[in-house]
Amino acid sequence: MKSILFCVTFFSFFACSSTKKEMIMDNDFKTIYVSDYGGNESKGHQIISSYNDLKQEFERLNVPSEVIDNSNIDFKKNVILIVHLGEKNTGGFGIDVEKTELEDETLVIQTKLSFPEKGGYVTMAITNPFCVTIIPKAKKYSVK
Repeated sequence: MKSILFCVTFFSFFACSSTKKEMIMDNDFKTIYVSDYGGNESKGHQIISSYNDLKQEFERLNVPSEVIDNSNIDFKKNVILIVHLGEKNTGGFGIDVEKTELEDETLVIQTKLSFPEKGGYVTMAITNPFCVTIIPKAKKYSVK
């Protein structure tokens, strides 16, 4: 009985961690568009917080208007993150959002990069991969 009480006390003590790192569930972000062509020439990201800015950016990137129409974006709770991989000399490269974490007041966005297979066949064209993802609003953003 004492060992059970000890285990409950032990796990309760460590469950009360003082770190301010909370995981935002995978369903809190949603990638709505990915393309190999049309992104920025340099690596980077954009945060878009209004429908008009999004519409203007989608026109610049040649994203179909149906993407906005079908995504049901609530700009009171969410923003749009556009992550650009930059110019690449061949196909086979890609970028997407893998996970998000809230650390204090900063939403940390972890991206996943994909590369062509070594020795594999790729499109011989200049590409500019990017992805468009709906993420929760936060005071600060950090894209890794």
